[in-house]
Amino acid sequence: MVNNSPASHVDWSYSTARLYHKCPRQFYYQHRQREEKDTGYETQSSTAVQPPGARIGSVVHDCIAEKIEHWRNSSKRTLQDSQEAAAASLQQYVAENSDEIRDSHFTDEDEFDPDEFAQSLIQTAQSHIKTFFQVIWPQFNSHRYITHEITRSFSVDEHTVWVRPDFCTRSQEGDLVITDWKTGAVDRFSEPTLQVLTYALWAHREYEPDLDRILVQLVHTKHGEFDRTRPDRVDLDSIKNQIRTDREDWTTFQSMNDYQPDPETEKCKYCTFLDRCDAGQMCIDKGPD
Repeated sequence: MVNNSPASHVDWSYSTARLYHKCPRQFYYQHRQREEKDTGYETQSSTAVQPPGARIGSVVHDCIAEKIEHWRNSSKRTLQDSQEAAAASLQQYVAENSDEIRDSHFTDEDEFDPDEFAQSLIQTAQSHIKTFFQVIWPQFNSHRYITHEITRSFSVDEHTVWVRPDFCTRSQEGDLVITDWKTGAVDRFSEPTLQVLTYALWAHREYEPDLDRILVQLVHTKHGEFDRTRPDRVDLDSIKNQIRTDREDWTTFQSMNDYQPDPETEKCKYCTFLDRCDAGQMCIDKGPD
């Protein structure tokens, strides 16, 4: 029997699950749009510009990935090289999106200077990169490279799961170390994230059968903090249960009404499907509470 659920074909990944739990309606539109493209029918939707903070995060991640690639190949990538690459990328981002940035992030009373704004983004990104080179990277000197920024898949029951870990290494002590770079604020009271625990589940299947030898860590590039944890069986079972539950929803929900919207101003104003979402438009019209 053919499954007519619009998301029945969607494999599980951290980013897909995050979108689903952030706003089920946006998740629906995202995968319905892909179906429309596959059938030759496509509706118009707006293209949201990546917010400046997220853009800084992307640029810092790219510079770190490039440094690791050079290290892997025994070639040199200096702090200056990375900072110059970040500056060029952020200057281009502001130049190409200055109108959208002004309209979304500045009030009428504010004076938006694209050059000044670009420099503020560049200074922030370069500070993160400097911390990475001078504080964070020396702690990996004795590690052995395994993989970075490569998309991999594995299965939970019959469900395909995709991961893309930032960096995996083997420490001198023999631990399999899974590292995720974080450019945002540190939450000292947070539990290990769904993302790194999914990485741990993958690593346990693919690289390290001894769970006690798996170390996952969030590395905060602003000041160089390391948040480390060793996942246990309970952690991995919770991830597997979420994968099963999410996939059950995606294969049984049949219509848009099954995917209820969760409108919030900060989410909706950047949503690429705002033009077709009544709940999102009402939220934006109403403004923040």
